[in-house]
Amino acid sequence: MKKLMTTLSCFLAVFAMMADHVTVSSKADFEAAFFAERTNDQCDTIFVKSNGTAIGLNNGKDMPKAGKIWIIGVDNEEGKMSGIKHQWNLPINQASDKLSVFFENIVLEGAGGTANSKYYFQTKDSNYHYIDTLKFTNCVFQNYNRALFRVQPAEKTNGLKDAGDINYFGVEGCSFHTGYQKSDPMSMFRMDMRVAEMVFRENLFYDLGYVHSLIQFSTMSDEAGRVDIDFTFENNIFIGWNSQNSLMMFDQYVGQMSSIKINNNMFLVPNWYDAYNNSFIGDSIAQANPDTLSNPKLHHVASVQFGMLEFMNNVLVGYKGPRENITEDGEGQWLMADTIYLTQEDHGFDWSIFTDAKSDLFNVWKGEKVYTAGVEGAPIGVASLYTDEKKSVVNVTIAVEGSKSAIVKLNEQSGVSLSNKFITGDEITIEANRKGMLNKFLGWSDGVKDAVRTITLTSDLNLTAEFEEQPYIAVWNLEQLDKNNVKLDAPLAANYAAEEGVYFLKYATHDGTQYIDSTTQAIMTRNNKISNDYTTDLRNCLFVHTDSASFADKTPSDYIYFEIPSVEAGSYLLFNIGTDNTAYKTTNVDVSLDGTTWETIKTADMYGDYGHWIQVEAEMPASLNGKKAWVRIKGDETSGYYSPAQLEADFAAGTAHRTTEYLFVSEIFYVKADFVNAIPSVNVAPADETIYDIFGRRVMDVDNLQPGLYIQGGKKFIIK
Repeated sequence: MKKLMTTLSCFLAVFAMMADHVTVSSKADFEAAFFAERTNDQCDTIFVKSNGTAIGLNNGKDMPKAGKIWIIGVDNEEGKMSGIKHQWNLPINQASDKLSVFFENIVLEGAGGTANSKYYFQTKDSNYHYIDTLKFTNCVFQNYNRALFRVQPAEKTNGLKDAGDINYFGVEGCSFHTGYQKSDPMSMFRMDMRVAEMVFRENLFYDLGYVHSLIQFSTMSDEAGRVDIDFTFENNIFIGWNSQNSLMMFDQYVGQMSSIKINNNMFLVPNWYDAYNNSFIGDSIAQANPDTLSNPKLHHVASVQFGMLEFMNNVLVGYKGPRENITEDGEGQWLMADTIYLTQEDHGFDWSIFTDAKSDLFNVWKGEKVYTAGVEGAPIGVASLYTDEKKSVVNVTIAVEGSKSAIVKLNEQSGVSLSNKFITGDEITIEANRKGMLNKFLGWSDGVKDAVRTITLTSDLNLTAEFEEQPYIAVWNLEQLDKNNVKLDAPLAANYAAEEGVYFLKYATHDGTQYIDSTTQAIMTRNNKISNDYTTDLRNCLFVHTDSASFADKTPSDYIYFEIPSVEAGSYLLFNIGTDNTAYKTTNVDVSLDGTTWETIKTADMYGDYGHWIQVEAEMPASLNGKKAWVRIKGDETSGYYSPAQLEADFAAGTAHRTTEYLFVSEIFYVKADFVNAIPSVNVAPADETIYDIFGRRVMDVDNLQPGLYIQGGKKFIIK
């Protein structure tokens, strides 16, 4: 089997010669780097640094036509992988174009929901698409939709369906999980195009959801120019039931001299059912037919009509070997078949060899037969999952006590009570999260006071994080936001409230005659960065967005407000304001007894050459005690405009124009009088000086200062 083309240049030179490289952490930066025009020999490396989350990218864009691009994820300090959410079309290019894309150490997620039309890579048009190399190394494929790679070309004017060529398609050291859960037919890799070489090695497939098939070749008839393929599938673990008669379908759509090697794998149908495994069974079927799980319908690992097949030393549970797909006229005899079928006695497989497969713990002790049952004594399955010592399951449970707003975190999980299974020797990170100023952390049930702990597991662990909840009345911290520019309906209920169903945030805009409440998608939000003197602070915030005409004319500005059924003596409002664009210089806190006539009780001014988060504290007047009242946060139209210095210079130069009001309001707390706000004595500054953390945020709970850098009186001090 010959490759369609050979391209080795730049494979190692990209690192050795320090070719063009960039580190990105946003959609705009990633897309600017990835979609840039390149020549065939141009090499670029994109380091993705997204702090353990996935950057959502625009859907439906064509991949670049040429060049060699490495996309490498950078783990954060806690070891969490970076990732992207994408849906790209294959490049529309010519055979002379050489595009290679290498993904390494990155999480790849599906974008655009669970619709049938969503894929990682796809084409369904009549254009040609040429890729030299598409390779994935040590990647995680998760939350994907229906198919990962879909090529279904439209018919050309000559009546043929020819999508183009891929020289090398490789997937090594990757995991695939939490896949498509609907029952619409589509292979995970639908390859209706010429592929010279395809390699799957050392991959783990589990919790797959609905599986039509793993790989399907179609469309590429002899007339359409099908080619011989070098196909290798070795040392993989595939756990799942597929709906088609064969897991991998080559049939007549690859050339007569194709080489297909399927060795040292585990093909396993789970003997349990849940949301991602045998979900079609359910309790009723399992009860009516108890042997459904123990005796599943056997499907073939592969369906092959042409070529040379090597199928050796695989563990088959719920699967059977490849089948010859003979045409109606008798064609399709394999040129050669080299097979070795292992018995259970040979490989010794039982589900119990895994630490706990149902809990996604797939480690196997090297003392099991499967470790040396492969071809020439090699391991069967993913070699990196084998351990020198037999691992045991460790159960970990952590929970919150004393608070309805605090949470605990266990690695990637978060909630008020968490349980998970690990194996002995695993290192976990747990955290008692106070939700900002809402709680005081008292310590863990085992006496440890550190809010964040890293623990190496030797036995079951059961811990409680003990909190003392602050006396808040209503809090809007917008913790439900997971991305920028989300529009929420008004009225917006408080995230936390002393009394449920009472406190709602509203958005008022002036119609030229009077203020009216906006409702559907009325509350705009941001996940916004504002540079201050110390660092860059990322916050969820509300966006007061008086339209450009009203803002330019300084006519009545928009505002946010809420009602208080009965004002409690000494209660006060805490929030932060800022802008990275333009806003009124002064922001007012106003109160009213009727929602119409307002009295200003607090003002706060924007200041400085940079955007600052500025904390505002406004105590409710004693005259309102026991009365129903309205409170609003509003830009003062009489105060003039404020923008960061560089933007003001751009306005003056005419390179930018003042349009909409950009008043950001974050962390709205309406709290009781005894909410912690006293600043005790700190040796580095007078006791009446406010303390700020490294993000420029005022620290309210100074009795519970965590280790870190703080600023008081313009001086920095460290808590160790």
